[in-house]
Amino acid sequence: MKRSHRIVCAALVGASLIHSASAGTDGFQAPFYRGSFESQYAGWERFSVATNNGVGNFPDLPGSTANARITQFEPNAFLLGSGNIYNIFQKSEFSLAYSGTQEVGLVNLQIRTGGFELDYASVGIGYNVGGTAVFLPATRVELDRQSAGPGGVFVSSGWQWDLSGLGLNSFSVSFKAAEGSLSMDSVTIDTLSKAQTALVPEPGTWALLGVGSVGLLVLGWRRR
Repeated sequence: MKRSHRIVCAALVGASLIHSASAGTDGFQAPFYRGSFESQYAGWERFSVATNNGVGNFPDLPGSTANARITQFEPNAFLLGSGNIYNIFQKSEFSLAYSGTQEVGLVNLQIRTGGFELDYASVGIGYNVGGTAVFLPATRVELDRQSAGPGGVFVSSGWQWDLSGLGLNSFSVSFKAAEGSLSMDSVTIDTLSKAQTALVPEPGTWALLGVGSVGLLVLGWRRR
């Protein structure tokens, strides 16, 4: 995309997002283990810190129990009135740091953005093995897509990992914008301990969640 055209698109998307409400957690799905024994949850819908201040953003959604925080590192980002983190020209870079007392099994991450989209290949869990950094990606599932004005969309995406066997009780999740004019809207993360994950015969997957949703729609149609 030519720079002049990208600047015009960014300005249009920015104006649209600045004057529109946050899209919240549209499309997000609670994993089957949320609220169960040895599970943790954290959610963000209104951010308070746009750039790295050494502290980051702690969860603000009700029910959050996990020790987690989100930091955005690109210095030109700022907060919108909706509480979104927005960067009109530069590519925002995020890290979600998580730590707990239990060894982690399942991890479920959901992110909603407005404007331009994430670089989906950048999304992954990072941890260290013997001093060597490891990056673990996962398959993205699109959960929702809505128009956000000229050139922009609100998109909800989900990822799931099984970290059983890695011996981790802390990790970080990294993700970054594919272009400028990304508005970080909402994030949730759920974890289930390794011990409880081992008790689940077939851990829930996004595919199974999709099948369940289709089944409910069919059932509702038949009842009409």
